[in-house]
Amino acid sequence: MKLKYLLLALLFIPLAYGGSLSPLDYGETPGSLACIYGLTPSTPGCTVKGATTVPNTGSGAIVIMDGSDDLNALAEIGIFHSQFYPNTLQQCNSNNSNQPCFQQYYATPSATPPCISISNTSHDAQFYGISKAIDVEPEIDIEWAHAMAPNANIYMVESQGWLQTSDPNTPNTTGLINGIQCAIYLLQTYNNGTGIISYSNSNQEWPGETALDSYFNTPGMIFIASAGDYSSPARYPATSPYVIAAGGTMIQRDASGNYKKQVWWNNGSGNDCNPICKTGGTGGFSIFESRPSYQNSVQRIVGTQRGVPDISFVAKQVDIFCCQIASSGSYTGNNCCGVTGRPPCQTVSQCASSQGAWITDGGTSLAAPALAGVLNSANSGATSSAQELSIIYNGAIKNYHTYWTDITLGNNGYPALQGYDLATGLGVPRGYNGK
Repeated sequence: MKLKYLLLALLFIPLAYGGSLSPLDYGETPGSLACIYGLTPSTPGCTVKGATTVPNTGSGAIVIMDGSDDLNALAEIGIFHSQFYPNTLQQCNSNNSNQPCFQQYYATPSATPPCISISNTSHDAQFYGISKAIDVEPEIDIEWAHAMAPNANIYMVESQGWLQTSDPNTPNTTGLINGIQCAIYLLQTYNNGTGIISYSNSNQEWPGETALDSYFNTPGMIFIASAGDYSSPARYPATSPYVIAAGGTMIQRDASGNYKKQVWWNNGSGNDCNPICKTGGTGGFSIFESRPSYQNSVQRIVGTQRGVPDISFVAKQVDIFCCQIASSGSYTGNNCCGVTGRPPCQTVSQCASSQGAWITDGGTSLAAPALAGVLNSANSGATSSAQELSIIYNGAIKNYHTYWTDITLGNNGYPALQGYDLATGLGVPRGYNGK
């Protein structure tokens, strides 16, 4: 990313929001998390209602890769944006102004170019083999990358799912490669070949995974991926040496709502099972990937293998806006976007009930895009994931507690420890320095 973007970012001042919509009172917001992570001036307690100053940072582009289709994505990110940010979010186009924008693409297998804007095609997603979203993954990804870097352009790439329908343990590498090729094309076409690409899916490791590593080693681009929601062992593509692995934490507050600390994200009994049970933030050693040089400083923990995660972010209970436009024109409060079993939704007072609701959700699927936003805003100037990780690990050697908040409670099969560990990596952000 260019130096001019960094200089512009330094001129930004945080913004305070006072939107007219009504997210759930107990969900974390861009303001509360920016306060906790030192991305905005501190507010006592960093409470959900009290910390209303949000980042006014970000530049260039973030690409979000998803393995399903969300026809309501533009409306959802627009409502999320209008709740927390006073400037305007528009759809990206050839006459785009300096305002942040959003654009949605379908990956087009075996085609040139490798993707097409959803606004430029009469085909629906199924024409390209892309299934309709059955969960709230797309909303989390685009809304929270945008939350942490509101002045960056967000490009959403939809491709075939990462997991085979017939076998959830077998990766659909074709779908992954198609999505990556589209993401690379967008950054090369619209952002001078630079940017951050976020991916929120994972799969158990397999012997052929190293053949995919070269796709993540594209000059000018930084890849970040969810470590996974399944405790241990480690999962791919987070284990690739060319990917920043994002782990998960959860926030603990006192009875008055004041922030106390963070611990490793534990999903309890793992009752969220689709297609396998989510038990908490994933970490561990890669079976097939050797330790990259940037992890030499944590060799005592990782040994000879690639260790994950690298860094973490909260993975539980954040506000997202979810559209529900049913053919009947009705909205059921416990079924947002067709997902049952979520916390009861609070209908947005300014929105007809058939149009959507605020709910809470999380997972390392939140951590990856949110950290993509933080890294975009920090704008280290790195031109690859390995270089970005070298900056992160080398900076932590001398300024660990200045740049990162250590997480020392929790166990995903590997205990959270002082310093780097296989539960939360280096920990969670403390400001933008060292990233």
